[in-house]
Amino acid sequence: MNQTFDFDANHVAVDLINTVRMKEGARWDRLEDFQDLRDWVVQSGLLDLAQTEQVKTLPESTKVLQEVKAFRDDLRAVLEGFVAGQPVPSSFLDHLNQILQQHPGHPVLKGENPPLQRSVQHDLTHPEGLLGLLAAQAADLLTLDLTGRIKKCENHLCIRYFLDTSRNNSRRWCSMSGCGNRAKAQAFYERKTRGRGAS
Repeated sequence: MNQTFDFDANHVAVDLINTVRMKEGARWDRLEDFQDLRDWVVQSGLLDLAQTEQVKTLPESTKVLQEVKAFRDDLRAVLEGFVAGQPVPSSFLDHLNQILQQHPGHPVLKGENPPLQRSVQHDLTHPEGLLGLLAAQAADLLTLDLTGRIKKCENHLCIRYFLDTSRNNSRRWCSMSGCGNRAKAQAFYERKTRGRGAS
C-alpha cells in the first residue's frame, strides 16, 4: 500500500468523494491508478486484502478506474446540490440504478448472535465489481435522512464533505485534526492580536 487514506466522513460513500482534496490551491486526486483504488477499498473496510486479490490489475482496470472517478464526481455534484437545497437529479438516479442492475450483489450475514451484520457481496472476478460495490454504498447513503446532516467543511479552502452524526448536529469541520485545529489556531491568533492592539 502506497498511501494512507482518511476515513472521517462517517460514511464510506462520502469518504469516496473526499479522495479529491485541495493541495497547494489545486484539486488533488488521490486515486491516481487502480492500485490506489484497491488500497482505498481495503482501508475503507469494504473489502480485505485477500478479497481485492480477486480484482486483478487487468487492461480494463484503467477503464474501471475512470468510471469510478466519474461516478465519484457525479456523487459529489449530487451532494453539493443537496446541500444547496436541490433534489437528487433523476439522471443520477437512473445511472446509479443502471450500475446496481449491471453489478448486483447478494446479501451476506455474519456474526453469531443478533443483531447480525448484514453486508452485500459483489462479484469481484473482474474490476467492474468495484464500481458495483461503490454504487451500493452510494445507494445506502441516499436512503438515509440526510436533511441538515450532509455538510461541507467550513474551511473555505477545503472541499471535503461529511455526514454529521453528532447528537446536536454541530460538527463544522471535515476533521478536528486538520481544518478544525487550523481554525482554532487562527481564532486564537486573532484574539491574541486584537488583545495586543487594544493595549
